[in-house]
Amino acid sequence: MTQSRQLPSAGTRNGTVVGFDRRGHPIMRYGWKTIEQISAEMRAKYSQPIVGAPLGVDIIREDRDSR
Repeated sequence: MTQSRQLPSAGTRNGTVVGFDRRGHPIMRYGWKTIEQISAEMRAKYSQPIVGAPLGVDIIREDRDSR
């Protein structure tokens, strides 16, 4: 059984359909930045690492071990 895939007419004015998911819903792309551009912006904005905050793995272990 093949499913007909049509581009939706509503809600696509601000994005581009780049594919369809397994249910036939459109996968939309909004914006124009690449991952490399976003990464460079974040490195420039947050050039120093956060010091003294717990690591995510430590938070997860603490939560798991508290049960």
